[in-house]
Amino acid sequence: MIALAESSFVLFLLGKTRTVGLRACAPYGWTLGLGFGAMRSAHLNVRLFDPVVWEGTGFNAQNIALACLLTITTCMAHASIGSWQGSRILDNQRFRPLVYASFARMAVILVTVLSVFFPLTIALLAPFVVWSWFPAQESWLPSGMTPAARQAYRRTLRQSVLNRSRAQTRIRGETVETEE
Repeated sequence: MIALAESSFVLFLLGKTRTVGLRACAPYGWTLGLGFGAMRSAHLNVRLFDPVVWEGTGFNAQNIALACLLTITTCMAHASIGSWQGSRILDNQRFRPLVYASFARMAVILVTVLSVFFPLTIALLAPFVVWSWFPAQESWLPSGMTPAARQAYRRTLRQSVLNRSRAQTRIRGETVETEE
C-alpha cells in the first residue's frame, strides 16, 4: 500500500498539465525520487543505529558503512523509478507505469528494510541500481528536453570529445590555433 501510495503521488505531481507542458516530468521525477529515498534512508539509518531494535544494531564501523551503502542505493533506486515514471508520462502512459513503479518501489522498500536486519540483502538491490543508472542518464532524463535543448546537448557532447582529443594531442608550449 505504501508503494502504491508513493507511485500514485508521483503520478499526481508529474501528471499535472504545467509539468507535462514544460516536459519536466522525468527530471522532476528524479528529484522527487531522491527525496523519497533520502527520507526512507534517514528513517532506516535511525533504526540501524538504535541499539534497542536488535542486538546487531548500534553505532559501529560496520553499521556506518551499511548506512552509507543503504543511503546511496535507496536514493538512486527511488530516483530511477521516479525518472522512469516521469518519462512514461511524457509518452502518455500512466496506468501501466503506475503498476510497475509500485512493484519496483515495493521491492526497494522490502529489500532496504530487510537490510537493516540482514545486511547482505542490500546486494539484491545493488544490481538494479547499477542497471537503472545508465538508461536514466541516457534516455529517461533527456526525454524531458525540448528538441532545441536536445540538439544543443548533443552539440556540447560532440564538442567536448573534440576538445578533449585536441588537448591530448597538443604539444605544451606551443600556441593553440582554432577555427573560431
